[in-house]
Amino acid sequence: MLDLVRPMDAETLCRLLRYGFATALHRIHLRPGCRPFAEGMGGPRELGYRQLSRDDTDAVAGHFLAASRVSEKARTAELDAARELFLFLELPEGGLAEATLQPCPGGLAVTLDLYEPLPAADRALLVEP
Repeated sequence: MLDLVRPMDAETLCRLLRYGFATALHRIHLRPGCRPFAEGMGGPRELGYRQLSRDDTDAVAGHFLAASRVSEKARTAELDAARELFLFLELPEGGLAEATLQPCPGGLAVTLDLYEPLPAADRALLVEP
């Protein structure tokens, strides 16, 4: 059978994250069988995107795994399975998204926490009590 719906690609994921930053979202939930659900400015709501499949959430997890950086020390350490891996994706124009993966009925649930970039400053101010 011809596959008409492809899993979420990296470009679509980046557009979703840009939308989240532009509309002051702080969290996006992706679950198979549901539309993306957002929390942030204006209260919780569904986003205008199709119902997600298991392939979509697996693809999003894959995009974050591919973008995450692992130090050489962690990569070559013997007990590396005991180390926690943080999944981050940084947008070129600024902004950072962290993915948390959890098993759920129908596949993998992905929660995306969005972090605005810190404003650039010439110097840091130290405030003493």
